[in-house]
Amino acid sequence: MNENLEAKKVWSDEDLLDAGIPVREIPFATIGGGLGSFALVDLLRMVGVPTSDIAIVSVDRDPQNSFQRLCSASQLGADGPLRSDSSSRIDNFWGFPGYALGAAWKRKSLGPLARVTTEPILAEYFTPTGSQVFDGVKREADRIGWAGMIQPGKAVAVRRRGGGGFFVIQETSSAPSSPLVAWHARYVHIAPGYPGVNIAPDLLDFRAINPGDNRTAHSYESHEHIYDSLAGRGGTVLIRGSGDTSAHLLHRLCIERVRSDSDIRIVHLIRDFVAQPTPFPEVGRARRPGRNGYSLQQFVFPRAAGGGEIARIVSSKEESVRSTLMAALGAPSKPPIRSWEAELDRGRREGWYAVHHGEVDSLEATPDGRIRVDWHAHDAGTPSSDLVDFIIDATGVVCGIEADPLLADMVSCGIGSPNPIGRLAVGPAFDLATSEPWDGRVYASGAITFGGTVIPVAVFWGLHYAALRICDDLARQGFCRRFTPWRSMLAWAKWVGRVRLP
Repeated sequence: MNENLEAKKVWSDEDLLDAGIPVREIPFATIGGGLGSFALVDLLRMVGVPTSDIAIVSVDRDPQNSFQRLCSASQLGADGPLRSDSSSRIDNFWGFPGYALGAAWKRKSLGPLARVTTEPILAEYFTPTGSQVFDGVKREADRIGWAGMIQPGKAVAVRRRGGGGFFVIQETSSAPSSPLVAWHARYVHIAPGYPGVNIAPDLLDFRAINPGDNRTAHSYESHEHIYDSLAGRGGTVLIRGSGDTSAHLLHRLCIERVRSDSDIRIVHLIRDFVAQPTPFPEVGRARRPGRNGYSLQQFVFPRAAGGGEIARIVSSKEESVRSTLMAALGAPSKPPIRSWEAELDRGRREGWYAVHHGEVDSLEATPDGRIRVDWHAHDAGTPSSDLVDFIIDATGVVCGIEADPLLADMVSCGIGSPNPIGRLAVGPAFDLATSEPWDGRVYASGAITFGGTVIPVAVFWGLHYAALRICDDLARQGFCRRFTPWRSMLAWAKWVGRVRLP
């Protein structure tokens, strides 16, 4: 786009004609093409919106691709346990039949059903595997005609259109001078997911001094070479982080240690070390267990955060207090899997796993091909150092508006505004405010909306909830029909029968 066009907050059809950008008409456009887009498009198709009225602007052909890449890089893989329960099906709005029934049918075993009926008292929670989710999403995407709505390419701008509606500007290829196309839509939905990974400043400095060095990696970057090297000749690896991803990394390293019979040693550094239960006095007697640096919680958020007592209390708080409390409820944690706990306990006893409450001060490459890690302990402030062969950083992802050029540009043009924690502020229908009244709406869902009145917005349940609220709002404006109980029953019967939607 030329600079004159970028500087305008409202575009006319003539502006795009002069810029040589062709305009295509579509009633509804969703940007992202991941699970957030999938949840909403799935619901819109079930209430009768034809594929010809929906454009999915995405760099991925399939809705599960982005989630699958994150799972693979973080060592969750196809068979690893997700932090979800049997009924939280992103491909099934009703949650029945659940993942446990599907697993029992596939395995010809009652084991999954026995586990889900006795959880969590007599058995650990039943959790679906990645492959169950990927396969289910792919099957449902085929059923609703996802491929016919995909518009391959990257969205680079959203602007209000003079006269009503919005323009979505899309690059149609990944080439540097990619041709642009504009979608004129009255309704636009944004579900960008996580815009980037949270790489620690000391790691960025190390990479700047040692360009091309492959001894460091973020957990969401491809780093299979690290496991291959450790399995072949052993070595010491530093893990940073205290969330679910770091637990998967540790589990993978434990597996490699046994499988290869190599001397793999692990140094685990946790900045926010948790050694005892974390109370939440603002929401009553709620407490989250803590042990060996980790907060232990089966799901990303407590179940009552979706529609129970915790949700009621949090939604009644003032915005600034609510945001702080929501962040605390969703702080890094891992599920209490007993076999994983036993692995690390054995590592501590045998001396090949050490966990510390501390933070890195600096990283330096040594002449012998290793990395010197200078760090200090938080409890005593004592400086320490370790020589390691590899570093894997599992300190999370970046979620703020400023990390996504598209979102930052939208806010600067008066489409949306930040909430107290730097993400998009949304209304009850997950709609974004514009700087002036406008014919048309922009909606958002997923992690970028965290901090509003709904807590678990980025989990499967949260994506379904946002989709339902958006669908209801679109029905009020005459775009689609409401998802009534009768339509829900009919749609469920079609889902069970795998009836393709027209």
